[in-house]
Amino acid sequence: MFKKVTQNLMFNLHEIHDDFDVFVAFETMNNRGKKLSNLELLKNRLIYLTTLYDDGELKADDQKVLREKINDAWKEVFYQLGRNKQKPLSDDDFLTAHWIMYFQYTRQKGDDYMFLT
Repeated sequence: MFKKVTQNLMFNLHEIHDDFDVFVAFETMNNRGKKLSNLELLKNRLIYLTTLYDDGELKADDQKVLREKINDAWKEVFYQLGRNKQKPLSDDDFLTAHWIMYFQYTRQKGDDYMFLT
């Protein structure tokens, strides 16, 4: 195993310039493999929205604190979803249930939660 790790392990290095939208890169790169859940996409979207504040609206330090709070909340959500190792809960089922609790469910469009902007 040591030989495999030290001699056969390969990395892809992606350099992203400062003016490039890293959140779009995240979604694009992750859509190449296993599809991201809507919950993961929502987390990425929330973090992206924190970058849109002007310095007059939210200071850089406060933006960082807000992103940390989002990450901490998501850590807890994913911990709880995977707590039962034999039968982990579905990310998308959790998001759907959460949406229905707080907003109106419509039978015509049961996936309204996916179109948050």
